[in-house]
Amino acid sequence: MSILPTSIGVTTREVASIFVDANERRILEQKSSNKQIALIGRAGDELQNDPAAAKNRRLGKNTGVVVFDVQPIVSESGSATYAPIDDIRQAASMLIYMGSPSRDFTINAKFVSRTTEEANKNRKHVQTLRSWRMPEATGGGYNMTTPSRLTLIGLGGWFNQVSVRMTNITIETPDDVDYIETDGPDRYRVPIVWPVSISLKEARSPTELQLFNIEQFRKGELLEW
Repeated sequence: MSILPTSIGVTTREVASIFVDANERRILEQKSSNKQIALIGRAGDELQNDPAAAKNRRLGKNTGVVVFDVQPIVSESGSATYAPIDDIRQAASMLIYMGSPSRDFTINAKFVSRTTEEANKNRKHVQTLRSWRMPEATGGGYNMTTPSRLTLIGLGGWFNQVSVRMTNITIETPDDVDYIETDGPDRYRVPIVWPVSISLKEARSPTELQLFNIEQFRKGELLEW
């Protein structure tokens, strides 16, 4: 049974205006213009963030912004699912299209620290990335919160505000580079070249699926896809 709404009355532009506040919009515009890859985090899950039900509800809080100053290697992987129908003694199978599952994205990044200021910024970036794997909770015990929903942007609109979730993160502390200390009482030591690998899975709400338009997508004009 489909969970997609039959009548929603919102457009793709309204989807963006509902879930992007003024500060995020400024970040999106800046990073789109200079082509940097960036991730923006916001608390809430796909159903909570569905604009068909969220117009009168306060936005989930912003949970951080990570900008990759050094261009990372970004891989995008997608597939289509078909169910084979095999007839007896035939030379091949008929394929019944079942759907196109969410895409997978991999970001292989390096955070470079040449100064204490850059080390401070990169430590905060890596800590923010670590936090996006964890539920948005402030206490122990069972809770219904989920990790942050992320927005992937960059390359001048090639990644056009794609909604994703973090599924894996690998943070290396290499032994073949120098380390630099941060400011503050803890004085963290971070590598001057800090490799971090991130796996992301595309995450969609029912309304976003309903608003999908193949012609706009084919032209690269479909916002958030």
